[in-house]
Amino acid sequence: MAAYADGPAVGPLLPRETPVAMPEQSLASARSMDQLAPPPTEIKMDGLIERRLFLVIGSFLLGIVAMLEMMRPFATDGIGLFDVVLSLLFLSLFSWITFGFLNALAGLFVLLGNGPGLSRWFTADQTMIDRFAEATEDHQFIHTDPVRAAAETPFGGTIAHGFLTLSLL
Repeated sequence: MAAYADGPAVGPLLPRETPVAMPEQSLASARSMDQLAPPPTEIKMDGLIERRLFLVIGSFLLGIVAMLEMMRPFATDGIGLFDVVLSLLFLSLFSWITFGFLNALAGLFVLLGNGPGLSRWFTADQTMIDRFAEATEDHQFIHTDPVRAAAETPFGGTIAHGFLTLSLL
């Protein structure tokens, strides 16, 4: 095993451990939730009708163009009933896919124009946590028993469920 000037290596191919000092991070320095909360941004709804028309008309027109291109090979031996049915099915499927693509594209442009929307901040109180515990059947004391959680954990009280926090994003 290799040896370094200040200690042995962990293994034959691994260097020695080097702990990294991490600064202490605390939210206790904030005196109120207002100091932590970013101001909510207004989400603009201007041009909603125009965006919806763009989606519907754009997906229909792109579907028509794609269907006409698909029908070109059919026209060499004559267009029959099967060719028409196949083309209509292709039109509906391609328009559906195009609608999803144009919707994502319109959403990107709205996001770029407005920036990410932030809602108001609110406190997840013990009642909300208890109701979530009932719904998920997760009744661990760290979530539902304020007295025991204050005595046995370093948090000073109960903490919200991880999935409750995630569901509020």
